[in-house]
Amino acid sequence: MDVPEAVFVYGTLKQGERNFQVSKEAGWLRSAEAYIEGFQLFHIPKGKGRPYAYPGVVPGEG
Repeated sequence: MDVPEAVFVYGTLKQGERNFQVSKEAGWLRSAEAYIEGFQLFHIPKGKGRPYAYPGVVPGEG
């Protein structure tokens, strides 16, 4: 099985955010600032079935 060299996370999975424990349990080693091109970041508001707001990313300009 191939193991990725790096995984890009954002939002609540980042260090210091509320779901960072998930990243740690998955084997987080360190954080570094990064960006991805060709994707648009947007805000998904709190609502039915979503107890808090979170970011989303889809292919596009941004």
